[in-house]
Amino acid sequence: MTERQDDRMAWSEETVNTPSLPTQHAIRGYRGGYLPTDRRAIEAGLRDGTVRGVVATNALELGIDIGGLQAAVLCGYPGSIAATWQQMGRAGRTDAGALAILVATGGLLDQYIIQHPDYLFDRSPEHALINADNLLLLIDHLCCAAFELPFHANETFGRCPFTADALQLLHEQGDVQRHGARFFWCGESYPARQVGLRSTGADTVAIQVEETTLGGAEERGSQAEVDFYGEIAADADPVVLQHRVRVIGQIDHASAPLLVHEGAIYLHEGRSYHVRQLDLENQQATVTPTEVDYYTEVTAETEIDVLAEHEQREEHGVTVAHGELLVSSQVVGYRRVKRFTHENLGVFPLEYAPQTLETSGYWFSLSPAVQMQLAEQKQWYDSVNDYGPNWQAQRKLVRA
Repeated sequence: MTERQDDRMAWSEETVNTPSLPTQHAIRGYRGGYLPTDRRAIEAGLRDGTVRGVVATNALELGIDIGGLQAAVLCGYPGSIAATWQQMGRAGRTDAGALAILVATGGLLDQYIIQHPDYLFDRSPEHALINADNLLLLIDHLCCAAFELPFHANETFGRCPFTADALQLLHEQGDVQRHGARFFWCGESYPARQVGLRSTGADTVAIQVEETTLGGAEERGSQAEVDFYGEIAADADPVVLQHRVRVIGQIDHASAPLLVHEGAIYLHEGRSYHVRQLDLENQQATVTPTEVDYYTEVTAETEIDVLAEHEQREEHGVTVAHGELLVSSQVVGYRRVKRFTHENLGVFPLEYAPQTLETSGYWFSLSPAVQMQLAEQKQWYDSVNDYGPNWQAQRKLVRA
């Protein structure tokens, strides 16, 4: 859920959750970072009617059947035809009719969809593509499979040619034990619980809120006597301020610097929390409730380096290549943006270690002739600023 989406959610809550309506808290938020118990409660509310609307990310796109929704409003094109129909299909699961609305943003892709609706309505959804032999994915699946049944030494997992090597790696790590010609799961935990569906990493950061409550007299079953001016009577039992920590959500480790960096305004169920500290080493972010009229937007830099090029071809002035890439991303700062007016209230620097990922990918480049042709048709709006070969290094020195 983005800041602006949650901003709209806060306004919707104020509009709908009024005493004139029979159901309070009729609009809820929903995303993968919510605790499982909270998500199940929201799903139950959608089924029994106590929750009348939900502002959600694509966490509601798949795997959840809620038959009572009558309308779906998409804030922007999701990026694929398949995701669009999946999100629209959250409504109208019963025999009754349903309404689906796509509200386009100012992005070029959204504007293209609006101007060419046949692209959405006449094309088939994209095929889901996944590399099942990806080592990061394979190891997790092997752990789950070994938990169900032992592996034979010569057995393959699907069509993966290096299943034996992966099992040997798990054996050296102590996750599986070999007895004769079979590998048995010997881990202490249920492996599927550690497999994330949103990222390849299993590490998550707990988002915990610090709260202050009254203790002492109340815990002993009596109430402290308070006079008209709010002072505690001399003969009353003492009242103690107690501090407690409560976990309200979780987020994958890679996304933590983007969403719960120090100084960020974290939005949860339409309420604002100020991120006081992000401790990546101990995997926890500490937040405190706050009431502010702004949200925060992070600034991140991404660099992509080509490690190896496996194949390349050129067609009609466009060069398409495939190979190994090194993707490096780093959070360098954030800004405060006033709600509704979107005024810039200040820019603040951040220092987090860059995150790197080695992966395979495709890329393409346009020849100068194609760029000029697009510019003549007013379809080429920007070019990369070329300040010289040492520009990236000089920029980092200035920001240091």
